[in-house]
Amino acid sequence: MPLIAALLMTLGLAFVPAAQGASGVPTASVGTPVSAGVRRHLRVPTTMRWRAIDKRDVLLWTGREEVWHLQLAGDCRALPTTGRLGFTAHRGHLVAGRDEIRGDGGACTIANIVAAPPAPRDGNPQAPTYPAWRIEVSRHTASNGAVR
Repeated sequence: MPLIAALLMTLGLAFVPAAQGASGVPTASVGTPVSAGVRRHLRVPTTMRWRAIDKRDVLLWTGREEVWHLQLAGDCRALPTTGRLGFTAHRGHLVAGRDEIRGDGGACTIANIVAAPPAPRDGNPQAPTYPAWRIEVSRHTASNGAVR
């Protein structure tokens, strides 16, 4: 393999590693480009702020100007328009496809986590935010190894 790489360099041809596409953009294992804004999981504080965009989309402030767009698995009838909202997490991490939002009307699974543009969470009467909290979920393992 080193001989082939040296030959390519001598000929002035670029050697592109297998983990990258021809454009040099990192790709997933199936060959689809990885978007810089999409996250599989997110570390969340115990208290946050939130605002619903619609029945499938929620903005979550985890810091003063750190905003995440959470896309829900489907229309969420449990999503309130105002008030408190809970987010399940395991050891402080919210994971797309596993964790959910919880309101008085039930729960909805979080399908995707996407970085949103930084925005202040207060001071804008057109875009109020509401309190959110982390609901820490732990799985207990029985003596026989079964998860309960």
